Amino acid sequence: MDDRSARKRLRLAGTAIAPGLVVGPAYILRQISLDALESRPFPVEDTAQEIERLSRALDQTVAQLRQLRAKVDTRDRRDVADIFDAQVSLLEDAAFLERIKEAVLERAVNTEHLIAIEVRRLAQSAANARAPVTLSWARSGTAAGCNSHTVSGITSSAEASTTAALR
Repeated sequence: MDDRSARKRLRLAGTAIAPGLVVGPAYILRQISLDALESRPFPVEDTAQEIERLSRALDQTVAQLRQLRAKVDTRDRRDVADIFDAQVSLLEDAAFLERIKEAVLERAVNTEHLIAIEVRRLAQSAANARAPVTLSWARSGTAAGCNSHTVSGITSSAEASTTAALR
C-alpha cells in the first residue's frame, strides 16, 4: 500500500473566493472569539516587554496582510484587496495603537485581552452609528461605505491576525 492510498479524504465546506475546483493545500480560518479573549486577561510583569511583543506582532501581521493584498490585487480582485487595505489601516492607526499601549501600561494585562476590548468598542461604535460608516484608506486612495457588520468583520479579522501573531 503506497502513501496515496493510505491518505484519508477530507471534504471541506466553506465560502469560495473564486469558482472552480482546486487541488492543493487547504487552510482553515478559525475566528478567534472576542468573548474568550475579553474574559481571560492575565497579568504581565514587564509592560515594556508586552508593548514590544505587540509591536513585533503588528509588524508581522501588517507584512502578511500586505503580501496577501499583493497576491489578490494581481488577480484583478480589487474589492478583496481593499479589505486588506482596511485591515492594515486599522493596525497602523495611531489612536487605536495608543489606546492599547496606554491600557497595557495602566492595567498591566496581556495585549490580546486589550485588543479584543478595543475591537469590541470599535464594532459597537459602528453598530450605534445611524448612518453607514465610511472607511477610507490612504494607500489605495479609495473609500468604501460599509455598515457595522462590515466594520466588525474588518476589525475582527485584523484582531485575529494580530492575536495569532502574538502567539
